[in-house]
Amino acid sequence: MKKLLLLFFTFLSINFIYSQTSCTDTEPICSGGITPRPSLVGPNLGSPGCLGSAPNANWYVFKTGFAGDLIFNLHQGNNPPLYNNQDIDFICWGPFTEAQMTTACNNLADLTAPATPNNIVDCSYSASATETITIPNANPNTYYILLITNFSGATNGQFIMEQTNLNAPGAGSTNCDVVCGVDLGPTSTSVYPSPPAINTVNICGSTTSQVLHCNFQNPPANQNTLAYQWYYNGVLQPGLTTKSITVTQAGTWRVVVTHPDCNTPTEDTVIINFGSNPTANTPSTQVGATGECNPVFNLTSLIPSIVSPQNPSSVTVTFYTDEFFLFPITNPSSYSVSVDTMVYFVVENVCGTIDSSFLLDVNCVNNATATGNSICSGTNGQLTFSGPANATVTFTEGSNTYNVTLNASGTFVWTTPGVLTSNTTYTITNVAAGTPVVNTPLNNTVTITVTQQPTMTSFTGTTSICNGSSTTLTF
Repeated sequence: MKKLLLLFFTFLSINFIYSQTSCTDTEPICSGGITPRPSLVGPNLGSPGCLGSAPNANWYVFKTGFAGDLIFNLHQGNNPPLYNNQDIDFICWGPFTEAQMTTACNNLADLTAPATPNNIVDCSYSASATETITIPNANPNTYYILLITNFSGATNGQFIMEQTNLNAPGAGSTNCDVVCGVDLGPTSTSVYPSPPAINTVNICGSTTSQVLHCNFQNPPANQNTLAYQWYYNGVLQPGLTTKSITVTQAGTWRVVVTHPDCNTPTEDTVIINFGSNPTANTPSTQVGATGECNPVFNLTSLIPSIVSPQNPSSVTVTFYTDEFFLFPITNPSSYSVSVDTMVYFVVENVCGTIDSSFLLDVNCVNNATATGNSICSGTNGQLTFSGPANATVTFTEGSNTYNVTLNASGTFVWTTPGVLTSNTTYTITNVAAGTPVVNTPLNNTVTITVTQQPTMTSFTGTTSICNGSSTTLTF
């Protein structure tokens, strides 16, 4: 934002040595340090408002800054520094919006328009050399037209206006940009927008320089010969003293200069960026660790290779989960996935954006196995499972389905719910492991071996043998 560098206020008139002959020739004034100017002579406009006569009429316009009451002291004379021994009168109209200012001179009550609605806010025709102008409840960024008359026609005096209630509660202020303000612009007839307070100008492509012009809102006749001070990143550049300069360095540029009708310097600032359209190198597929079902990827570590040969500090890289770039990844330096996942990214700098995508490959190995024991017929069997820690293993036998959860070591011993009388085969169909859970279908089989109990065939009858001899008995 253009601003006065000194914050003390005396509301002084600003005009040239020649009178403003009509309302359309109004000169801007404000409540900053404006130098006093000579009393002027000019046309007589009759008797508008309270004025019994309006000789040597001179026209001025001011814009309000902060809202509130405005009270000014107007005095004229040839006795510096008081300037208070010559009669002066005034009439003030308003408020007008910026759009209304184009036709405001045709809508001045008692002068160019009927008294209703009466837009005269204050008026005085006293014989005093000192007058008080009061504007209650002034709205910000509105305009007032002020007509000052030099009743005596004196040409050897000066007149001054100063705000007397500046520090009082509820006081308003005037905007001094219309008098002393400057705006930086790309040409001598155009300026950068305001707002914002400080413009940012991006120069893209092969252009490596930018011309900056210091343009006055109220251009003085000698603007090309004034002493301009240019600062780069806060440092004064002694070799730059002209109204227009050419810059080749990116950064913050500021100009400071004093309007010849003002006692205080004003300034404007702009941020210049030089750059080219961003480029992006698409990363190859990023493969997780073998066997890891929930790998963690550091996407941030890929940025230097993505933007090379650009400096990573000159661009912004944002990673997304979707191709429409609606859902950014909030933890790109520690991004965990459980399945193969596409990552979308955007590279952005002051000159534009470019996007691409790459794959995160989950090289997961979720497997579970079991061993069966050998038992005698009619007893319970056991299966000893092994697999990922805390995994859930699903297995079947015939129409029966079972689930077991492995411990932190990845093992579990399962006992059959009933006795077995023959070899029994089980099929492991799924293992669920990881966070979030990944289900891995399996078809691993395991058998519990059952050994049948011994049998015997009996016989009947007797066999006689002699003492001390042997014989064979067959069952």
